[in-house]
Amino acid sequence: MLSVAIISFFAVAVAQERNVWTSDSPDPSAERKDQFLPGETVYVHWENFLRGVLVVIKHETGIVDVQFHAEGNGVKAYVPNAGPGMYRVFVTDIVIYEFKVTTFYVIPEVLFGSLGAVGAASAAGLVYYRRKRR
Repeated sequence: MLSVAIISFFAVAVAQERNVWTSDSPDPSAERKDQFLPGETVYVHWENFLRGVLVVIKHETGIVDVQFHAEGNGVKAYVPNAGPGMYRVFVTDIVIYEFKVTTFYVIPEVLFGSLGAVGAASAAGLVYYRRKRR
């Protein structure tokens, strides 16, 4: 029981030393991004990996999408294949980072905002037409 606690504590300590993030650019100074469109390339960046460790990226369904060994500082480019949903980046079997692949829908902020703008433009055009006709 004590050995399990020590191993768990060690795994958490090792994971906390590491920094993982995603972006849409291979440049480490690029702005961090955690939402991507289907088919978009995701760049997984890491820092301070003291030795080669296994990095696993899983879809929310548990499907392993990609796995690779990482060391030091680096970047890995890949396109998520498991479809839309939440992806988790595991380092030494601990979730370090999450990102989402989703589609974006355009939803009007105000239900009748678009209709109101079209109605106002039509009314103005009608008034202009009636004045012109006289």
